[in-house]
Amino acid sequence: MQARFIPKSSMVSEPSSNGLNLALDYEELKETLHSALIQTDNAILITDSLLVPPGPRILWANPAFCRMSGYQLDELLGKTPRIMQGPKTSQETLKALRWCLKQGRVLKGATINYRRNGTPYEVEWSISPIHDAAGHCTHYLSVQRDISYERGLERHMQQLSAALDQTADNVVITNRQGIISYVNRAFERHTGYSALEAVGRPISILNSGDHGRDFYRDLWQTINRGQPFSGVITNRRRDGSLYYEQKTITPVLEDGRIAYFVSMGKDITDRLEQ
Repeated sequence: MQARFIPKSSMVSEPSSNGLNLALDYEELKETLHSALIQTDNAILITDSLLVPPGPRILWANPAFCRMSGYQLDELLGKTPRIMQGPKTSQETLKALRWCLKQGRVLKGATINYRRNGTPYEVEWSISPIHDAAGHCTHYLSVQRDISYERGLERHMQQLSAALDQTADNVVITNRQGIISYVNRAFERHTGYSALEAVGRPISILNSGDHGRDFYRDLWQTINRGQPFSGVITNRRRDGSLYYEQKTITPVLEDGRIAYFVSMGKDITDRLEQ
């Protein structure tokens, strides 16, 4: 979708379904749009459409962009977005950007930019050409978002998942209702359920039938009080065979409330059957 300037002549008054007159006032619309751009948490950058070196020049940036980049508005005006590029900025992404701009296409991508103080940050942006009433590209509008925290969290979770996959103990994460959201490889080996088969299903798929209702009631009451449960549980594998697991179930709190449960268990079948 390409953005266009709205000619003043297109601002008209139209009757609404309830008979009231809806005035689409041009000046009021401009003021509303300006306020929205100023107040949004998304970083907004507007440049001209110059594609020959040195490239598009910055004409305006909102406060969110200044906070994200560390530049004051007067330090950005007349410069090109290249001032935020550095050693880790993806050249492939920039190449795709230049191609899309020449083609008049919207581009969505992510790369590493640099703040005024030189610190890198990961940014996700969408750049759209703005056309006048005649269809000529006059400006580019860039909507940006700092995704450094999200990407860092993703990498942290990948590292954590890789570490959990190396442990010999079964690891299961469920929500408060006992629906499985994560299992490690040891769980797959010991139970016969693949991650695809287990995730989204209740943890009760492992119930052996050897424990009565009182056992599970006490277990759930314990962990719902925010206390860990520890004990030996008889579970059932996918093929129907039973195994014994020394298990600890720990409630994880977020903002003082239980968010999910982490279960770690060791298969002790061989020890108990000797």
